[in-house]
This record gives sequence, structure tokens and C-alpha cells, in this order.
Amino acid sequence: EKCVPDEISKQQRLMLDEHSVGSAMQKLFEDLRRWKGTFDNDFTLTEALTLTPAKEKQQDTGLLKTLIAVRLVDPSASLNYKQNLVRKLERRLHQWKSEDGHVYYFVTDHGYKKLRDWAEGRGLHGRERLMSRIPAAGSIVDLDFFQGVAKHIGDKTVEDAKDFLRKEGIIRENLSLDSGDTEDFVRELVEGFVWWGALKELLIGIGFPMSAQAGKNEVPEEDVMRAFELASIRDGFLPEDQVLDFLCKITKADIADGCAGRIWKAQMILLMQSVGICGTLGDVERMETARSNSDLPMTVVSEEDVNFSSEPAAQLISQELPVLAKRIWPDWLEQVWNEVAPQWSSEVDIGPLPPNAPRPFMPKREIHNFFQRVAFYPRVIPERTSAHSLGLVPVDEVYDNWFITDPKLTGSRRGNANVVTLWTRRSKTFMQIRGIWPEVFLAILSKMDNEVGDNLAGNVLYTEAAKNQSKDKYKEGLDREHHDFESQNHVPEEDSRMLLDIGYLENIWLKKNIVEETRACSLKVYKAVLKRAEISLPDVVVDALWYSGDSEGCLHPYLRRVEDLEERVVMYLCRGMCCESALSLVRDKLQLPTLKGITDEDLRIAFERVDEKTGKVGFIEPNEVVEMILLLAQKGMDFKVLQSAFKRLKLRFPEQSVKTAFLMTDTNSDDIVVMSEWLGMVDYFIDVLIPNQVLRLMQMAPEQIMIKLFAMLAGLLVVCLFIFLSLGAFEVAVEKNTAGAGASMLR
Repeated sequence: EKCVPDEISKQQRLMLDEHSVGSAMQKLFEDLRRWKGTFDNDFTLTEALTLTPAKEKQQDTGLLKTLIAVRLVDPSASLNYKQNLVRKLERRLHQWKSEDGHVYYFVTDHGYKKLRDWAEGRGLHGRERLMSRIPAAGSIVDLDFFQGVAKHIGDKTVEDAKDFLRKEGIIRENLSLDSGDTEDFVRELVEGFVWWGALKELLIGIGFPMSAQAGKNEVPEEDVMRAFELASIRDGFLPEDQVLDFLCKITKADIADGCAGRIWKAQMILLMQSVGICGTLGDVERMETARSNSDLPMTVVSEEDVNFSSEPAAQLISQELPVLAKRIWPDWLEQVWNEVAPQWSSEVDIGPLPPNAPRPFMPKREIHNFFQRVAFYPRVIPERTSAHSLGLVPVDEVYDNWFITDPKLTGSRRGNANVVTLWTRRSKTFMQIRGIWPEVFLAILSKMDNEVGDNLAGNVLYTEAAKNQSKDKYKEGLDREHHDFESQNHVPEEDSRMLLDIGYLENIWLKKNIVEETRACSLKVYKAVLKRAEISLPDVVVDALWYSGDSEGCLHPYLRRVEDLEERVVMYLCRGMCCESALSLVRDKLQLPTLKGITDEDLRIAFERVDEKTGKVGFIEPNEVVEMILLLAQKGMDFKVLQSAFKRLKLRFPEQSVKTAFLMTDTNSDDIVVMSEWLGMVDYFIDVLIPNQVLRLMQMAPEQIMIKLFAMLAGLLVVCLFIFLSLGAFEVAVEKNTAGAGASMLR
């Protein structure tokens, strides 16, 4: 309800953006510039930019023909639409008269008939016959014609000839566009509007079911064009903000269908992919044929764009919808669509519709009904029917509303215990699952650590499994299982088992191709096997070994031959020992007394330190084993052990300071600190690091003390300045004659 309208509006903005590569607006102006370059003289260019009326059963001329040439108007547009567009152009052209002051004239239909009479000598009232060369109706009159008329009416001037022809109604002032204003005129003409060519590209881009030759469940392009013309009757083109309304009208939508109209096939497939129900179902060969025969650009129909995934529709709609519109469904799925979608008719259709009328659009309120018909058989089970009478038992205690066929009951009755059906109960109604569709099939493989990374390859694998199902002996029991349903519903035998049966998948296909198949494995299984075999290799090495393996003869491209992987592991490890091999060597073979108290974790750390020097390749060579043993035999601790010790002691020294102290005290540069070096490090901590930390915590660091002293001096200076100013304010002037004890005391 939100993703589709937003994406349609986005595609519409890109389509009408002149600076967007490949947009309809950009193509329009490229065609316009290319068209202007085809004229070799100004007169023919002016004639092509002159507005002339549109006439029935006559070739378009003038400006209208120009708009058709640049694909702004479709050649097959109706006469009513063209005449309406000419009236709009006439209003616009009054604002775009030629700036050079020239006024052009064209011959009217009435004037052409009168000129023919005059050429034959009729209606001249004693004057001589007019010259035989007469311009055609709707054509521009040149100067030679005016000079000839002026001569025949009594040696008058050209202006007199124009006045005479205007009064007689033979010519009329035309509306001509200056060639320099052509692009600006067209830009202003389409601003805020969508023309038919742009709308057609938009409809193709969103997977709209439309074609020139109306196919199965497709709308004829002619009917869509007529609906566009009706929506554009006021302005000549469709306003931008009415595109969604146009879709609602053409799809016969109501209020429940939202603002983007009813849903069509491409959108439904995208929704089915998001939900995970039969979204990738279709004939692979016929799909490839449809894509190769598509008139879409190769960038749209490439295999990279055909990504059958379950990502949100907002991320895929612009890439997938044009391709999904070419998807060919199986007959049973097409039949389900036809059962739910109503028949469509154009605005001009009157009376009852034929049975084969197209059904291109589905009301959104019917989506749930469509999915239910896709997932379940349309069987009618009486309400009081019990599960036991159908031979069903609950799947388990948690899923007590899901039932599966009991082999003890179905085996004796149908003759094949492998036939398994899955049922669900909604209220008092039992519904049977049609089968395993591709999304469930791939999910099962993923749960079994045999994931198919490319869903297109997974769809091919599913198709092959479905073909094998029909060839297997299991088909005999499956035929009996579906016999009643086929006879009652008249479903072709091929379409009644369009999905994988549960019993066939569980008891035959998975058992044969996954459980009993030991010649190939997936990447997850390969990693698990290496872990259980206690072969520790870096993930990048494991991935490289697996991806370089041989997949020839495997079930799908995301499996590798076990024999080839085994050889690659052996070839890789023949250059040295992995971590487990080194541990086994130290523990079981060497049995050195000095290494008995070392834990496996210490051995792993020593292995990693030696391996780190050679690029972390996951193994060490024989000459490096001696280095690891010497590293284990050394007494002391390395920087990592020192850091972990400080953390356990809750000593929060800066890491850089600790590393500096470690490097200063490691005099022999062996990356190990022995007892004598450790004591020197302790002295450094006591003399330098700890005092600095104490002073920093007490805010007594040298820089902090300097700041405090500066603040105290500044405060003292302010106090002294205040006292000095205060004493100056209380100063008293004493005369020489005033000298008494009281005055002195007062002073």
C-alpha cells in the first residue's frame, strides 16, 4: 500500500527529469535537436513549426507533425485528441509569435475551393483567370503567390493582395513558432505534464500488463491510450499529480484498492516473493525465452537483476517488475488467478463480456483468497468429518491444528506408504496443502546446511526435482492419492502435481540427494567437519580452500566434491602442522619434563605467536616447532600476559605507558620479561608511573600545580589593586593652620 505508490512516484520523477540518463524527458529533447538538424533551409523549418489544423484521413502537417516526429504525440492518436491538442497549442502560440515581426499565412479549406474555381475561370466577374499553380489547403503561402494575386487583381501591391485574400476568406494568419524558441516552447508545454510516450515507458517500468497485441490477461495498448486521451482532454497531456488516479481508473479500482489501483501480475509475483509462497514458481526455460525476446533494455533484463529474493519490495520494485511482467506461470497458477481476478473491459465495451475477456487486475481485498487458493487444494470436506476418517494424525502437541497422513492407515488403503499429505484445520474446515513450493524447498535445504546461495539456481534445482518426481515409481502412489481430486475438479494430470509432494521430498529426494550423498558437502558442513577433526585453520583459509574446490557432478553449484577438498587440505597441511598437531607433538611425543605444567591455552598462545610472524597462515613449519618449544621453555611473561595481570589487579595504567615500560626493561628484545627485568620494571612503575598517577588523581600534576599557582597570583594581584584604590579614595587635605589634637586624631 505504501511501497508501490512511492516507487511509482519515484520512477515518474526520474522519467520527467531532463538530466536523468535515459529518461523520457532527455530522449524528447535529444530527438528535438536531431530533428532540427535535418532542415537545410529556413522556409521548410518555418513551415514545420507552423500550427495547422488536424483533419480526418489526411496526413498531419506543420507543428503537429513535428510533435509526432519527436514522439511527443503518438501517430496513432485519435483525431479528437489531435484537434483538442491543436486548440491548446493555439493558445500557447499566441505567446510565442515570431520575434522578427513576420506574419505567415496559410490557405483555408474554403479558400482552396475558391482558388480552384478561379483557376478555371469561374466566379471572377470579368477578370482574367488566376494562374494555374494553387497552394494546397493548410500550406503556407509564399511571396510569389501574393505577387501573382496582386498582378491579377489590377497591378496592386502585395499588401493589397493580402487584404483581398483575407476578405475573401482564402487565407488566414497562422501561428508559427520561431526556430530559436522551439526547445523553450516544448519545455514549457510539457512542464508538469506527462505525454503518452513517457506514460508508456512508466507503465512498462512498473510491469503494467499492456501489449500492442493483447495477450492472455493483458490490456490492449490502444485501450490504455484512449483512456489517456480522455484523462488529457482538458490540457492535452496528463498532469503529473493524476498518474496514480489514472492507474486507479484504468484498473477499475475502488476505495478498498488504495491510491495506486488494483494489483497486477508483476506486483503479485513480487508480493509472493516477499511472503515466500510460490514467488519463484514458473517455467525456467520459458522464462529465459521471454527475457530474451523482451524489448526491455539489457540492463533491465540481465541475470543480475533477476534476483528472486525475499527482500522488501521497496528495494526491488524498480529492478524486478519489468522482468516479472514477462514471467510465465504454470497453467494451474494461471487458473487460480483467473478464478479470483474479475474480467476487465474498456470504457467503450457495451453488453456482456465474452468468457475469454482478460483478467489483468485483482482487487486487493481478494489477495488473501488468492494466497489461500495457491497454498491449499480447493477441496470441499464436510464439516463433521473427523481427522481419523481422513487418515490423519496431529503433527505434534504444539501444532495440534496441523495433521499429517498416518502411514498405517494410508499405506493399506492406497498401496503406498510413502504418500504423505499435510492438512490444516481452520474452525471446522480441513484444507490440504498442495505441496512443497520452491521457497520452502530452499528453506529446508538451508536448515540442513545445504543452502543454495543463488535462488535462480535453487529454482532450477526445484524444477529438476519436480520432473524426477513425475518419473519416479512414487508417481504410482501419488496418482492414486490425487485420483479423486482430479476427476472431481477436472484438473489435468500434469498440473495436479505441480508442486513437490511432502512424502516424495522426505522419503525419496532428501534421502537420496542429501542424507545418502557423501560425495559432496557445503561450506557449513566443511567447517563443521574440520572443527570435529580438530584441524584449526583461519576462516579465510577455509573459505579459500572450499571456493577453489571442484563442483563438477554436485547437486548444485554451492557444493564441492569431498574428495577434492580432502586433497586440498592434505596439500595445504603438508607444509607444516596446525595447532592441534603441534599440541599433540608436545603432549604425546616429546613429553618434556619442563613442559608438563604448561596448559593447552599457553600452548595455543605460543603457537599463535610463532604463526603470527609468518602471516597467520594457520600452520607452522618443522623448523618453527623448535622456536615454539623454546618460547614455551622460557621463564617470564610477554606483553599480553602483563596486560591481563594488570587488569586482574585492577591497575589502570595507560596502555602506551605500560608498553613503553615493557620495551625499556626488555633488554635482550626477546619479547619476554624475566625476573631481573621484571624488578627493573617494578622500579620504573614505583618511581615514575605510580607517582604520576597519584598526582593526576589528586590533581597535583605539574601542569595542574602551575595552573593553581597562576590563579593564586592573579587573585593576590587583584586584592592588592583593590586596597590601593581604596586608600586613594579616603585621602584628606589638611591646611597648615589647622593643627589640633582632635583634628589629628580624626585624621
